[in-house]
Amino acid sequence: MVNIRSCPNCHGEGTVIDKPCHNCHGDGRVKTESKVDIEIPQGVSTGNYMTLKGKGNAAVRGGIPGDLIVEFYEQEHPIFTRHDHDIFISIVITWPQAVLGDEITVPTLSGNVSLKIPPGIRSGKMLRLRKKGMPGLHGSHYGDQLIRVQVETPTDLSKEEKELITRLKDLYRNKKIKIEKYK
Repeated sequence: MVNIRSCPNCHGEGTVIDKPCHNCHGDGRVKTESKVDIEIPQGVSTGNYMTLKGKGNAAVRGGIPGDLIVEFYEQEHPIFTRHDHDIFISIVITWPQAVLGDEITVPTLSGNVSLKIPPGIRSGKMLRLRKKGMPGLHGSHYGDQLIRVQVETPTDLSKEEKELITRLKDLYRNKKIKIEKYK
């Protein structure tokens, strides 16, 4: 029977340090923390990572240092939701704006822009602002910003508002209710 194992003195390295340092105990490295500045490329998302060659742990006795791997995690935004390169927001408009159309200001990642609400828009409809989303990795292309329109149904009406709506209701009294298949 033959057993093969590393030398218990040099651990297979071929040299023995006679007088090891009190700080590293002959290992050639001391545990410390260091700060590394990195430039984050545009378009990164959760799960992307960056490898920094030679910025990782020091090697034993002057060997080649390891690599530092930085993994990215996105922080949630208060109004924007990201899906790949597209950005989503919801807006709430009044029913007169939905019926007659309007021009409103909406936020984007690059500042506020004007958005035209077409007349007769329904609640849940999505509007698109082309190239107002997130850039692709390294700025190759831009996603879109999608805006979901929610039509607000008023609940606290003044006397004048109730009278106006009642008059509208009377105008539409003979109109048949449209029944559609649920989608």
